[in-house]
Amino acid sequence: YSASVEDSVARFRNAQQHTRNQVRAGALYGEALALIRSQRSTEAEGLLKMLLDEHPNSIMVNLLKAEWLLAQQRVDDALRLLEYNLALNPANYPLTRAYAAA
Repeated sequence: YSASVEDSVARFRNAQQHTRNQVRAGALYGEALALIRSQRSTEAEGLLKMLLDEHPNSIMVNLLKAEWLLAQQRVDDALRLLEYNLALNPANYPLTRAYAAA
């Protein structure tokens, strides 16, 4: 864990320089999550778009989008997204938990 959100963001931005796609995706995800959870969801929007472009069917990326939508007070959109993903992945625990919490 980092001492601050800024440390987390800096660490994830630095990790994005890796050429391996998985490492880069993980760094984008981490940076976006840190921004969303620190009430800086507007800054996370571009990162989320990149992740969705590269990994549109990823459960983790769609969960991140749902968290972003909730941070934007777009509860109905988040619920629709989670319902859609649950239809594709029935009984998926992280999706079910996120849906219940939304």
